[in-house]
Amino acid sequence: MIGKRKSLGKTQDLMEIVDADDRVIGWATRGEVDAQRLPVRAARVIVYDKMMNIGVQKRAEGKPVYGGAYDVGVAEGVLLGESYAQAGVRGVLEEMFDVHLTAGKPFQPRLMNLEPVARLPTFTDVNLRRTYWVYAFCYDQLLHGPMAHERSEVESFLFLSVPELRKYLNDPGKEFIPVARVIGQLAISLLEGRLGK
Repeated sequence: MIGKRKSLGKTQDLMEIVDADDRVIGWATRGEVDAQRLPVRAARVIVYDKMMNIGVQKRAEGKPVYGGAYDVGVAEGVLLGESYAQAGVRGVLEEMFDVHLTAGKPFQPRLMNLEPVARLPTFTDVNLRRTYWVYAFCYDQLLHGPMAHERSEVESFLFLSVPELRKYLNDPGKEFIPVARVIGQLAISLLEGRLGK
């Protein structure tokens, strides 16, 4: 697909297709990316609070991919013309505060500071192929305001201590999207380092 296209909703958002070295080799709509499992960029944001609890969301049942599954933090596909960090901020705003943005438009970031944590090589599962940059974001309700997630995207968002997250990740009765287990272990290591454990 070549040329410019207006955004007609999430399935029509344009995404850059990348190779194993994260070089752009083309672009496609989000719907095409999902249907063909094309490799694209995505931002993952480990969300934690001032008490060092880690944010875990339960995805809405109606989500087409991994509906009803748990995810650690926030994830957002990188749209055409966006950086990983911009996608991460957009994901936090959409999934935690129900604020929707158009890629490339200016906005007030609500005093958000995403801290780069790691780049993950291309992660592939039965539904997705993504190259991730992982960030960390410390949520403070006084600074950022109360959470308000869109029910069609996120069923619930809770904060778990490191031991509680370990239990969730090891519980076979709790379905996590596959990459969330990797992100969960990364989040535990990050916060244990900050707690001096």
